Amino acid sequence: MVGGTLDYLRAGADTEQAVKLNLVALLEGLAEDAEAAGAKVSLHGTLPAPRIVSEATLEQALLNLFNNAADTDGGTVDIEAEWDSKRLRIEVRDRGPGFDEKALLQAGRTFFTTRAEGTGIGLFLAHAAVERLGGRIVLANREGGGAVTRVELPLDKLKADD
Repeated sequence: MVGGTLDYLRAGADTEQAVKLNLVALLEGLAEDAEAAGAKVSLHGTLPAPRIVSEATLEQALLNLFNNAADTDGGTVDIEAEWDSKRLRIEVRDRGPGFDEKALLQAGRTFFTTRAEGTGIGLFLAHAAVERLGGRIVLANREGGGAVTRVELPLDKLKADD
């Protein structure tokens, strides 16, 4: 199962239905659940926001990152998205324990986890999905405690041809 999922993410999903939507609609849809769980969400960018082609893998990657932050013991999760015509940056910040040195080096690799009940697959799949779209995920510790997970994506690979 994992092998098939990895092949799918590496090669692209010819059979997956891509959906054209407004960038803000995608982010607001994903943020709805996060806000319901108590997250603070802010979206900033030039308007009108670009129309993008979104696949389920991108949405699932972002959802995995939101859920990881919500699962920490820190209580508060802040999600900030900024974009312009060329790039999208999303930061998910929590007040949990943050990352130790080993986690910063190995997070995103298959089956690496710091949680007793975790599998390590969510962050790995998020990395793979974002990298497939030409982006990257950067992990860091937050000043004052907690973690920051930053997603950086070039919008030229996501822009919908209208």
